[in-house]
Amino acid sequence: CRVEECRVPGVGAATLVSVRDGEPDAGRPALGAWLAHELRTPLGAVIACAEVLQSQHFGPLGDARYLEYSRGILESARHALGVVDSLLCGEAVGGVPAHAATGLDPTAVIEACLAVARPLADRAGVELSAACPGDLPRLQADELALRQMLLNLLGNAIKFARPGDRVQVAVSSEGGALAISVSDTGPGLPSAAAQKAANGSARPKGMGLGLPMTRALAAANGATLAVTSAPGEGTCATIAFAADRVLPPTINRGP
Repeated sequence: CRVEECRVPGVGAATLVSVRDGEPDAGRPALGAWLAHELRTPLGAVIACAEVLQSQHFGPLGDARYLEYSRGILESARHALGVVDSLLCGEAVGGVPAHAATGLDPTAVIEACLAVARPLADRAGVELSAACPGDLPRLQADELALRQMLLNLLGNAIKFARPGDRVQVAVSSEGGALAISVSDTGPGLPSAAAQKAANGSARPKGMGLGLPMTRALAAANGATLAVTSAPGEGTCATIAFAADRVLPPTINRGP
């Protein structure tokens, strides 16, 4: 294993040992304790403040947009806290934190992600919308991972969009499988460049690790990521869940 030393404020020198072949990370307890204190505490405060705004505890907020934006703050903080918890407590699968797959409601996850992305879209002058059929089946997947995938795709779409462009989240079902797509009317990329960006072999200028991370998260949840794009025609990224990840109606209804 490769051994490194990392200095953390208030903790001193913490020795980090890279994980290989299932060996434990000796530095995780010291670094994890610092992260838990420095990140979870302020995130908890942000969540509490946003919940007060959402409940309008001290009276009406006035303009409905304040209520909408406060939900964006709340959902962002909850997601960030979930990511912190998964990094501190979870095991890694191929470099991707492993999460617990549950019967999640895809519509609720999409709505939460739109609440996070809407202020960014408004600031960029981009129209953000969703096309979700009613009574969607539940998915056997990790909610935090699906949130991260959608936020990555929405973030990329909004980042490269021009004022007046449109970004849409759409859900489709065929043959028992379920697909969630994020499409935009932005400048687009050559097809080969889009594929290289998705698999991480190359990154266009200004594009980070969102697409390869989304592909890894999709694979960890039994899904695939497909990206189509063309210059001047926009980009469409689709997360496709196989039929065995879509729960039957009897399970969807619950007890």
